[in-house]
Amino acid sequence: TVPHVNCAGSVGPASPSAGWAAGFWAGLDGYTGSHTVEQAGVIADCPTKKSTASYALWYEMAPANARPAKEAVHAGDKITIYVAATVPGKTYRFGLRNLTRHTNFTAVASCAKHTTCLDATAEVITEAPMTGAPAKEYGIADTGTVHYTNAAASWSGLNYGYPFGTLPVLWKVTLNPKWSPGIVRPGNFSGKAGPTDFSTYWK
Repeated sequence: TVPHVNCAGSVGPASPSAGWAAGFWAGLDGYTGSHTVEQAGVIADCPTKKSTASYALWYEMAPANARPAKEAVHAGDKITIYVAATVPGKTYRFGLRNLTRHTNFTAVASCAKHTTCLDATAEVITEAPMTGAPAKEYGIADTGTVHYTNAAASWSGLNYGYPFGTLPVLWKVTLNPKWSPGIVRPGNFSGKAGPTDFSTYWK
């Protein structure tokens, strides 16, 4: 469910170069030091702390720039995200379905030039996005509580496979920006393979 983001509660650098924002996405790679990320999700943008957050759907084959999806999305909408390697290491399919507004977006994209997509990990993340090249960091907007349901990964044809190395479980990781450690924290996980419901919490 897309959360109601509070721009006034945003934190981060006093004048972040890209404003304040929050990203909610699922995808492959990025955790183990790979230079590629194949991801799709929702971004909530706050140009200033007096703004009302605006929302957009997107997909990305980082390090290439993110690409927008034209379908509308608003706080409170229920979104499903699907990312799959159709040709592992080369070509990927993205799906963004808005269950509230009955819209569906799909796209196929290839790894960025001069890169190899590793398909090493799978992630579901609440974070402050990055933008541009070289990357400029957003401050992170106040996300409140974000609920994720049925988070799962498959590998080599297995229904509930190995999103992190060879361990058939989902792990939680907190990535702390230097300017505000621990501002968004993951909640409890089931500790087993298969679809997992969890939330992230604004501190």
